[in-house]
Amino acid sequence: MTNELMTVDAIIAAHPPTSTAIVDAAGSLTYGELDDLVATTAGGLVARIGTGESRVVVLARTERDGVVGLLAAHRAGFSACLFDPRQTPTEHAGWLDLAKPDVILVGRESIEAATALGDVEQMIMGVAGSDVDVELCIGDAVPPAERSPSAPAVAVATSGVTGNPHLVDLSHGVLATIQRGLLEAHGGRIDESSVLLAVLPIAHILGLNSGVLGHLRAGATVVLMSRFEEQQAADLVEHHGVTSLIAVPPMWQRWVDLNIPAEKFASVTVGRSGASSLHPSLAVAVHERLGVELMQGYGLSETAGTICLEPNAKGRPGSVGRPIPGVELRLFEGSEEVEPGDRGEVWVRGAVMDRYIGDPAATDDVLTAGGWFRTGDVGVLDDDGSLYLLGRLKDLIIVSGFNVFPAEVEHALETHPQIANALVVGEQDAASGERVVAYVTSIEGAKVTADDVASHCRGRLSRYKHPKEVYVVDRLPIIESGKRVRAAVR
Repeated sequence: MTNELMTVDAIIAAHPPTSTAIVDAAGSLTYGELDDLVATTAGGLVARIGTGESRVVVLARTERDGVVGLLAAHRAGFSACLFDPRQTPTEHAGWLDLAKPDVILVGRESIEAATALGDVEQMIMGVAGSDVDVELCIGDAVPPAERSPSAPAVAVATSGVTGNPHLVDLSHGVLATIQRGLLEAHGGRIDESSVLLAVLPIAHILGLNSGVLGHLRAGATVVLMSRFEEQQAADLVEHHGVTSLIAVPPMWQRWVDLNIPAEKFASVTVGRSGASSLHPSLAVAVHERLGVELMQGYGLSETAGTICLEPNAKGRPGSVGRPIPGVELRLFEGSEEVEPGDRGEVWVRGAVMDRYIGDPAATDDVLTAGGWFRTGDVGVLDDDGSLYLLGRLKDLIIVSGFNVFPAEVEHALETHPQIANALVVGEQDAASGERVVAYVTSIEGAKVTADDVASHCRGRLSRYKHPKEVYVVDRLPIIESGKRVRAAVR
């Protein structure tokens, strides 16, 4: 099987077996050693399940057991569903009902989460080479199962901050399209000499496909960090000569706040931010204090990861870039495509999910007959084809007939020198239909007031976008990736 056909497990066989593939707290694995563990774990799966269409849940942090488990499921011819052990048992229960797995492969750092899953003990196994206190999934090494690029590969658990749990079904071919497109978009800067520090969960598509799998495809070395701690991560960057660093904005902010010497990050040639919007001031701070020129990316679980890449987030503030090779992107108002400069919903084609598992109605809501995926995000394309995101359709606030996107107001508020974070929602209003309501937190030691916010908005936002109510709070419902959970304050 060639590297181009690319069922996911094939990426490790394409590289010299003596090259280092993975480094973690337990040591290192060469590509050959990784392939051996994958083959024997896959043999254990086949011995337990047989062959055919089956699904394996992989419950693991960013650790070698998770990588081995994922690749072993594919080697055996099965699809894999990735669970984040940091999620709650209630969330896992909803996804388990959808996944209906035959086996749960558990990572050595995720046993506690596994025991909270309920009456599934008979399904829980550890991968070959692990030291977990459960039965290991080991059998005779098996060759790669024959699978087509359209076969299901990974089901990514999403949701659930505001809606029902979803499992996004992604094929081998779609994963490979994103991996190849990103490598091409980086212009050769990611290759067999590269070193990635994987600080994002592998259960999330950005950490998995844009990060770990994309770099393994290139033959790079992947340093796995199961629990993020900013000082330790900075030390690992320096110690391993990390060249690729993909993180969410709060992580970049914590590195900036460390005030560490920029020399620690001197080896980083590919620095990327994703999962939530990158504030322009943070991109500038990362460049000035750490010496890293950040790229801003845009993607979703349903698109198998990053579909747009802006190579200079500091120089083009607000842009998430142009589509990567293999991805088609257009903006629509209803069913009509809009012109550059006009607002529209972002539609994507070329690398999108097959379905939401067990939810055909939700699938039909977002996939068109022409193969487009409707993201629900609203943006503007400039004349160069670069995308600027404005917000989510479902978050749109309509004030006296005028559209207000919360993200635009939040960005304006966060330019106030005493505001740390802002979250904006719409609430019903008898006179205007809806009104803009803002919740803000102050930076440490500052005391921002509602009057300060009102003054700050003048000249920065049209009057109908001004918050009619401002609440200064101690904290906001902003999850680890930087995304705001608006439903928590509505």
